[in-house]
Amino acid sequence: MKNHQTHPFNGWIAVDKPVGDSSGDVVYKLRKILNMRKIGHGGTLDPFATGILPIALGEATKTVDYLHQSRKSYILTVRFGIATDSDDCTGNIINQSDMRPSLAEIDAVLPNFIGKIQQTPPAFSAIKIDGKRAYKLARAGAPPIMKSREVEIDAINLHGQNQAGDVMLHVTCGKGTYMRSLARDIATKLETYAHLHALRRTEYGRFTEKNIFSLQKIEKMMQSDGIHAILQPIHKTLDGILVVYVNQEQALRLQSGNNIQADAFHKEQDRLLIAVAKQPHDVKTHNGSIAEKPIAIVRLQDGMLAPKRVFNV
Repeated sequence: MKNHQTHPFNGWIAVDKPVGDSSGDVVYKLRKILNMRKIGHGGTLDPFATGILPIALGEATKTVDYLHQSRKSYILTVRFGIATDSDDCTGNIINQSDMRPSLAEIDAVLPNFIGKIQQTPPAFSAIKIDGKRAYKLARAGAPPIMKSREVEIDAINLHGQNQAGDVMLHVTCGKGTYMRSLARDIATKLETYAHLHALRRTEYGRFTEKNIFSLQKIEKMMQSDGIHAILQPIHKTLDGILVVYVNQEQALRLQSGNNIQADAFHKEQDRLLIAVAKQPHDVKTHNGSIAEKPIAIVRLQDGMLAPKRVFNV
């Protein structure tokens, strides 16, 4: 039987997802490239979209849910005048209009979509309706009635216009925000139609376009020196979760499932932290620095640190 743990990596890498691949496709291809099973992605991108797809390797898969809390930024390419049943370029045309708003008109309505707003997800989405995925119902010819929900958008700015006349927007938002719905709703506000013609994710928490890599690049690195140079440590990718350092004795207690006393600095509130132990000075990382070992996601409560998810690294 083939050993899928030849390269037991623990950490995060960010893949530049290509057009055409689903997020699951990227995970499947990485399993083959890295020769390991324990891989997951943090935050789905539709097949037509590109950009940052954070990939959790090994023990980092235990932190995927925490990454979802991070803010995200996108470049949207919106085509006005055409509505599709999926609200994107992959769907069937259902409505058309000759009305093409000017950049000034678009810019004038954008403030309506900043802050906490109500948004209705697309029928072609992964949301479950009575236990079934909405997109499966929609594809079967029975699109469900989608309920609106609150999402939060931090900023929307005009990003330009391409040669085809499509309008590009730069959006920063919180979890659960659908860019397809945003494009549709902006058009509705302008009394016309639109769909999301292209989408690129440019930021996800601490991941930016400066530290993403194509599948081809990762494969080439595996054939030479490996991916250690681009592997992001578990505790340095979780946006909004502070690091608390523990000594070796405390680390052993946490790894055994026991609580430890928090120091005075960390007694002020109930919150999640990530406990990290500094390795002895004779232990070095691949680049020669003193290693830091993530121990556990811990909850700070009543002056104690209680382990919630322990890492086996």
